Amino acid sequence: MEFKVHIFCGTTNLCRLLSKLCTKDAFSFCCTDIKEKNISNIFNRINYAPDCIIIDKDIDEDLKDEIIIKYSYIKIILLPSLNVGEQKKYSKNIIQISEPFKLSELEEVLKEIYHSKQSEESVI
Repeated sequence: MEFKVHIFCGTTNLCRLLSKLCTKDAFSFCCTDIKEKNISNIFNRINYAPDCIIIDKDIDEDLKDEIIIKYSYIKIILLPSLNVGEQKKYSKNIIQISEPFKLSELEEVLKEIYHSKQSEESVI
């Protein structure tokens, strides 16, 4: 089963780091590097259905809200987050990676999501 991760990040360095993690675990990935707050066609550039979304903390709050609303039906990981209320503000599909950010923690969460999705698909 192919597991597709889409990363919304504010810096190219983070995208490179996370792409190494996805490659290591054989997840397919795509990265949207968001440097501006006003990107009108951001969702038009994503021409596939991701299985998981990762959102960097440097993303504008309004854009983050749009991403979460658009993909509320899948697991969304917020990097790193000190705001405990964010999970309640959004859907049950929000997973927060706490400060300080540990790549190993993110990898563990991604693997859990992957195995959960794999189990769901085997039941169908």
